[in-house]
Amino acid sequence: MSSDSRDRRLTRIGIAVMLALLAILGVRSAKTVQAVLKPVAVETAAEPAAASGDRDIAALGRRDSLIDSAAPGRRDPFRGSTDPQPRAERSGAADREQAQPVKPGLCALLFDNVNPTTQVSIDGVRSGWLRQGDEFQGWKVAAITKDSVTMTKGGESLVLP
Repeated sequence: MSSDSRDRRLTRIGIAVMLALLAILGVRSAKTVQAVLKPVAVETAAEPAAASGDRDIAALGRRDSLIDSAAPGRRDPFRGSTDPQPRAERSGAADREQAQPVKPGLCALLFDNVNPTTQVSIDGVRSGWLRQGDEFQGWKVAAITKDSVTMTKGGESLVLP
């Protein structure tokens, strides 16, 4: 046998082996896809896995149904409650808020002669850094000194020490 014919023969054997491997991998992939896409039989609560005799699956089915029935109701956890307080309490709180407007409190004061800034808090909400003339929740920063901040709202002036 010549070297040239031996090389051709080895090349043909190599190509045949690679084609066989590709065929095996293709069949294997097709079976995997079929197994993944195959619809799963969902058992009802009336017969949880009794036909298959799998007691663990039946116990899980019973536990899950108990958890579902004990849940107060399906709601979006990221949305606030539509009625957080009873109506009587809510109306009293609204009257108190209207009677006493919330005044700002001083959180931080950075004073220099070039760019003085301050942070205030109104009803637990903290502002960003404010300069003279900026507004936060209706309150305007009228003046910033090294010791205090003057805020105004609708004619009312408030000095925050």
